[in-house]
Amino acid sequence: MMVETRSPAQQQALRIVDCDVHVTPAEGVRSLLPYMTKAWQTQFESFARLKREVKRHPFRYPNPSGAINRWDAVPPSGGEPGSDLAFLQQDLMAKWQISEALLVPVEWVNTWTDPRLAAAYLSALNDYFVQEWLPRDDRLRYTLVVSPHDPVSAAAEIRKHAGSKGVAAVFLPLLQQMMGHTWFNPVYEAAQEADLPVVNHPSGGEGTYQGAPTLAGGVPQTYAERNVSNFALGMANTVNLVFEGVFERYPKLRVVFVEWGFTWLPSTLWRMDKRWRELRTEIPWVKRPPSEYVFEHIRYTTQPVDGPDNEEEFLPFLKAMRAERTLLFSTDYPHWDNDDPFKVFTALPQPLKQRIYAGNALETFGERF
Repeated sequence: MMVETRSPAQQQALRIVDCDVHVTPAEGVRSLLPYMTKAWQTQFESFARLKREVKRHPFRYPNPSGAINRWDAVPPSGGEPGSDLAFLQQDLMAKWQISEALLVPVEWVNTWTDPRLAAAYLSALNDYFVQEWLPRDDRLRYTLVVSPHDPVSAAAEIRKHAGSKGVAAVFLPLLQQMMGHTWFNPVYEAAQEADLPVVNHPSGGEGTYQGAPTLAGGVPQTYAERNVSNFALGMANTVNLVFEGVFERYPKLRVVFVEWGFTWLPSTLWRMDKRWRELRTEIPWVKRPPSEYVFEHIRYTTQPVDGPDNEEEFLPFLKAMRAERTLLFSTDYPHWDNDDPFKVFTALPQPLKQRIYAGNALETFGERF
């Protein structure tokens, strides 16, 4: 367990909404079998048997520590970190006084080759959390995971759960196809119709498998290098969404980039606006300065908080990106580099800190939070 560090005054003064909490089914694939047809159960039972035998996932870039999760986040039940709701309530919600937590299952379906298999798996995954977790704690919010391989089935999955209590967002994993492409129009149409923000989060497959997004410049040599350069995908897809006119096609759509960093945003906004002024004849459907679309439609989460050691030097970055509007707090629990809400942003003015820690999330997700 991590040592408690916050003071009673901090507990009372700060409301905390956590926009990135990773969860996984208690018994992996076995937990999902009851939510599948008999035909799909037969196929996935082989995966369940395989998981019992395979002790380590064959990552191309293994974390040098040997795990992506904190060792102390393993629940007493012995399951994977994020698989035991009772322990998560204690180890995250109670310890850090989280008022609402957005659950984000991270699944590698963008590396799968069979779109039908991916859709069946994700449908069962969503049913599992909606039926078995959300009714047990009113503070939980869930991010539906949909398949990027089949936007039509993804849209159907969104509409299926649009009225489910506690469902607050849609997680669209990345492919080599960028987010602004018309391929994803059915997803955006359904998300806008349901008033659900679209969340994008690293899946772990980026730069690793064919079909997943490639990393800028080539193939990194180490986990550390990939961890740093991965953030360029968030930047590239921010630009792509705006320059491809997604927010003109779907004017009520909201997008949240989770765990892609944010300190790169100010310079990206300046460059986008400059190039739009110089080259706008090429993209006439972008009717306003690109930064306006970002401030209106796109949000970013805090973890990992990359910045100078002196937090006062951090303030110009936050001002330039209008953090009082665009930045949402996240812990990234239970990953090895998760952020303690009382050890980051310690020097921020309290009004700005409260906007980042709660206000912006409540506005972004609306009545569903």
